[in-house]
Amino acid sequence: MAILINENTSIIVQGVCTRKGQLLLADMLDYNSNVCAGVCYMNKQIKEVRGVPFYRHLADAVHDFSAINVSLIASSAYDVLNHAIEAMECGIKIIIIHTASIPLKDVMLIRQEAQKHQCLVLGPDSAGITHPDLGMVGSMGGIHALSIFKKGNFGVISRSNGLINELSIALKNNGLGISTAVSLGTEKIPFSDYVDIYKYFQEDDDTKAVILLGTAGGRMEEHFADYYSQLENPKAVVAFIAGRFVDDLQTGMSFGHISSIVEGGSGKPKYKIKKLEGVGVRVVDFISDIPQLLMQ
Repeated sequence: MAILINENTSIIVQGVCTRKGQLLLADMLDYNSNVCAGVCYMNKQIKEVRGVPFYRHLADAVHDFSAINVSLIASSAYDVLNHAIEAMECGIKIIIIHTASIPLKDVMLIRQEAQKHQCLVLGPDSAGITHPDLGMVGSMGGIHALSIFKKGNFGVISRSNGLINELSIALKNNGLGISTAVSLGTEKIPFSDYVDIYKYFQEDDDTKAVILLGTAGGRMEEHFADYYSQLENPKAVVAFIAGRFVDDLQTGMSFGHISSIVEGGSGKPKYKIKKLEGVGVRVVDFISDIPQLLMQ
C-alpha cells in the first residue's frame, strides 16, 4: 500500500513542451510511471514523445483518458495559476507544481481554489512523490532514481528536494527503504505542510515510522510539533533539521531557498529542535544517524 499514488495512478504533465517538462517526462518514463498524456501549450508541431500523446487543452486529454487523477505542472511561473485551476476544474485531485518562483499572489489564489475543490497541491518547487517499485510523479534522484530508492516501511516528508536523495541512499546502504517519499516544495509559502501529509502516513499500514526532513526558516516544523503533541497514538517520527549554522546569524537574514527566512527566535533550527524533542520526536544531528535510530 502507498499514500497518494498507487498502481491506479494515471499522470498528465501540464507544460510538457517546456525544457523542464521534457526532462520530467523522461525521468518518469524511465521509472516506469504511468504517464498517460501531456498538455503542450506552446509548440503545435510536437504530437508525442515516447508514445505519450500531447494535447493543446487539458480537457481534451481528460476526455480521452478518463483515468487521469494526478497532474504534474511544469509550466512557466506566470502560467501556473491558470493551469492549476484548469486541472482542478477538470476534476484532478492531486496536483504537483514543480515550477518555482511563482508570484505570491498566485500562490494564495491556488491555495484558495484547492480548498474549494478539495484538492491536494504540492509545491511550489516540489520534486514530487515517489513510491519505490511502483511509480514516481516528478523527479527524485534524476537518472539515478532506479538505483537509490529501495522499497521499505518508512515514510518521508521533506522541505528539501536534495535531502530526500541523501536519505534514500543512507537507508538503502543499511538495508532499509521507503514506503512513500513526498516533497512539500522549497518556497516560502507551500501549498501543503507536514501535518497534511503525516495524516496519510498515520493511516497507512505499510508505514512503520515517519521521517521529517526540515530546514531553517518558516514555522512548519513548529506547527507539526503542536499537532503531534495532541495525538493519542501517533506513529514514531524521526527528524533532521538542516542549516543549524543559521542559529549564529543575525535575525531577519535570508539565504538559499526562499523558505529559509528566520524571524526572531521562530524559524531557527535550535528552536525547531527544542519543540520537536519536547513532544517526543527524535531529532538527529546527521542524515547518516537516521538508519541506526530506525533499526533500534
